[in-house]
Amino acid sequence: AQVIEGLAAYSEYESERVPKDWLRRNRDGQLLYAMEPQLGKLHATQMPNFGNGYMAAQFGAGWLYVGGIYNGVHGSSHRAKVPTPFNLRPNHTRAGLAVDMERGTVEQLFLWPDASAIQRTYLHQALPHLAVTELEFDNSRGQRPLTVDLMQIGFEGSSDFLLK
Repeated sequence: AQVIEGLAAYSEYESERVPKDWLRRNRDGQLLYAMEPQLGKLHATQMPNFGNGYMAAQFGAGWLYVGGIYNGVHGSSHRAKVPTPFNLRPNHTRAGLAVDMERGTVEQLFLWPDASAIQRTYLHQALPHLAVTELEFDNSRGQRPLTVDLMQIGFEGSSDFLLK
């Protein structure tokens, strides 16, 4: 409930920077969001958890849990931390974060002076082995092409996997 309390407290914040779709879906009780600078006040434990019954992760963590994957080589058996395959995002300051409870997605908002991007991440419900990250750019107000560098958020490490 901690993540709901955190995002719910900041979902009352309205400005021209909040996507209209987020405002509408928030009023309909389908989505919670936080924008900077309020987003920066959220503790890491208040970031959303999401899953599909087969795999689950806390948004922003470098690992996820997958059903049936355990490790017991270093002691008692435990769920193995598997590197997250979808930690890719624009190399730009995040302006907002939303949890869409109806669609089962986590969205990040990135803003430039004349452009915006929404990054949408979800774990597919019908195809449980599929994790999806979409990047949707809007440069319709821009006079020039938008060039965006992407960055990969690193895997923070786990004694369960040796990555080479």
